[in-house]
Amino acid sequence: MPINLFSKAFHSSDRIRSADKITNVKEFGAVGNGIIDDSTSIQNAIDHTASIGGGTVFFPNGTYLVKNNIILRNKVNLLGIKGSSQLIFDDTFVGTKPNNPNKVYHPAMWNEHNQRTYNQATADSFAIRDLIFAKSTTNADLKVIIFLSNTNGVFIEGCQFDMSGTVDSLALYVFSCNYNLTLQNNTFTNLTGTDKGGGVWICNLTDKPNEINKTYNININNNDFIINSGDETLGLYGRDGIVKSVNITNNKFFTLKSTTAAQSKVLAIFGRTYNTGIEGAGVEDVIVSNNIFEIEEIEAGVITIGGTVSNTDIIKNILISSNIIKFKTEITNSLAVGILGNDLGIAENIKVCNNLISNTGEKPFKFGIYKMWDVEGNEVNGLYSQANIADCKNVFNNNLYGNTYSGGSAIRNSSFLSNNIIKNCLRGILINKVGTYTIQNNKIYLPDDPSAIGIQIATAPSKDIITDNIINTTHPSSVAFYFSIGTITLLNNMKFGNGRYLDGRVILALSQGNRIDDFGFDTFYPGRIIDNEIQDALPVGHICWDSTESPVTGWKKIALGNGANKWQQVNL
Repeated sequence: MPINLFSKAFHSSDRIRSADKITNVKEFGAVGNGIIDDSTSIQNAIDHTASIGGGTVFFPNGTYLVKNNIILRNKVNLLGIKGSSQLIFDDTFVGTKPNNPNKVYHPAMWNEHNQRTYNQATADSFAIRDLIFAKSTTNADLKVIIFLSNTNGVFIEGCQFDMSGTVDSLALYVFSCNYNLTLQNNTFTNLTGTDKGGGVWICNLTDKPNEINKTYNININNNDFIINSGDETLGLYGRDGIVKSVNITNNKFFTLKSTTAAQSKVLAIFGRTYNTGIEGAGVEDVIVSNNIFEIEEIEAGVITIGGTVSNTDIIKNILISSNIIKFKTEITNSLAVGILGNDLGIAENIKVCNNLISNTGEKPFKFGIYKMWDVEGNEVNGLYSQANIADCKNVFNNNLYGNTYSGGSAIRNSSFLSNNIIKNCLRGILINKVGTYTIQNNKIYLPDDPSAIGIQIATAPSKDIITDNIINTTHPSSVAFYFSIGTITLLNNMKFGNGRYLDGRVILALSQGNRIDDFGFDTFYPGRIIDNEIQDALPVGHICWDSTESPVTGWKKIALGNGANKWQQVNL
């Protein structure tokens, strides 16, 4: 009876719909008992279906032992019964590479195209659905379950990939010049705990990196990844070619703690050009959105962008949006980062927005977000030994809280900071790197701690414009502004609470219109902290800095009212 089993497998109306041609593998001798080798029968069923113009090879309930490579063909779909049809590639698997029967070939299933350019001699318009793939536990020669090169229109849905064992492996390796690939509603499990191996790698190793020989339009949606191996769970990298237009949406990533070593990265996007004579290779136009990451341990970064071999790698137009990242570590002095930028000097248009990043453990990560372009609307909470957000270009409209780690900051060394809300962080904003910084319209609520600092300029000479910020202090020994070095303009800021207004030994370039609790405003003159015109509003005993003099001196209010005789100069 004609059944339209694969109506979802084709992306547009011009795709060939071959679902009415259904071939049962058992009609070609497959047994499905997990003991007898079914690889020849499966291949015969696939080849027969290809010879009649395409169709569907159906795997009834059973366990199909595969000891040799399965070659995927044009317009030949593979279909199982979800949860019941299993292909196992065990320790007896000995795949042979064509024309070299003595050579063990790494993938269990591939499309018999290994060229590094895109042409019409391709396996296209086929789907693999509702099958379980179980890889050998100890066979180190079997590296990949499915290997794709020079394909167009491959759809993999509803499958389970089980790579648990003792040797490194990948479920899917998208190697070179693949168009229009969709991975949807699959489960990828790799619990080998090895130093190498992962889940899915998308790359483009080509001899001619151009708009034709690219890997293009990759959709990875609604999959579950459960991994504890050393390499990337999901990797995108140019590898001498272009990987373009990738959408990674609504997936769940679970990284379990390894008994040997922490996983390096979960999702990695990088150039990785190998041949130095090649230019224009890399990754562009990538959206990573609405995914969930639950990470027990990580070595480098949950999401990592960058990490180049060649200075000509392209990394541009990357959007990381609306993801939930929860992680924890048991490693003291961990170097791990939630969203990590690595060697991004040549990258363009990297945006991180509306993500929820949480350190749920009791030990700090190094950073929440590090070295990104536009960082907007994120919520980053928990402990970070360095900063929730650091070394980014534009940081605005973020909510940062809970970083009470000694030496940590909510934001560090980011060029333009605006409209961020910082709560219960031991230090709000730290600048300790040479540069020009604008810090404006931020709200900082300091914890009740004597070491709490709102905005600190330290270590390196910088040019800083600090304007229209509100800092709420609690502890009397805390301080809103702490300046040690730099050329600093302080305009229209407001300090409230029991803490001190300003500490440090720096001559301000300009200080104007800054409100200090309910005591009035500071000077309209360069370098002067308190305005003499309203000093009668200050209480007796109040001490303010006079940064027009060097070394800095102070003035103590000794009597009510206005006038020079109401103040006494003191050494600070």
